[in-house]
Amino acid sequence: MESLIKWVAALYLTFFTVNSFAQWTLDNSQSTINLVTTKANVVAEVHTFSSMSGTITNKGQAQISIDLSTIDTGIAIRDERMKTLLFEIAQFPEAVITAELEQKLVSNIQPGMVRHIEAPISLSLHGKVLEMTAVMLVSYLNNKTVLVSSAQPLIINASPFELLAGVEKLKAVAGLTSISPAVPVYFHLIFTNK
Repeated sequence: MESLIKWVAALYLTFFTVNSFAQWTLDNSQSTINLVTTKANVVAEVHTFSSMSGTITNKGQAQISIDLSTIDTGIAIRDERMKTLLFEIAQFPEAVITAELEQKLVSNIQPGMVRHIEAPISLSLHGKVLEMTAVMLVSYLNNKTVLVSSAQPLIINASPFELLAGVEKLKAVAGLTSISPAVPVYFHLIFTNK
């Protein structure tokens, strides 16, 4: 009986070690990144991006690339204005987030485990790079699926990324009195290990 228990334990550890040290890949079809804009001081609207890619290595190195041309505001003309006037996608087609996560977040995991973490991240947007802290929940749904979600929104300000001129252009073309230069960003990212 003791040898059977040891064998089962060894099999369990081998199974989780093999799976936890493989690279995790972002599942774009199940992942979302949303931002909330506020115009005229009182009107809040949710926008999303439909295309992103990313990985987390077995050493905890994470990278997510967001295709800014896939912004979806629910209004086609506004999408085009954000692409050309704000993001200037011809020159800056994507935003890239990188992070160095603790290795324990991608090793020795068990289904059902949830971790609340704060991690330094780097956001590259519009030719500028800004360091910030992300507060996240890492949920291990099963041995091949991890959910990384925002426990608190990331607040992205336009100024450090030299996006204020674009915000002003959007305001002018839409005839608005104001557009907030700061937006909260929420994320729900599914990574798989196949």
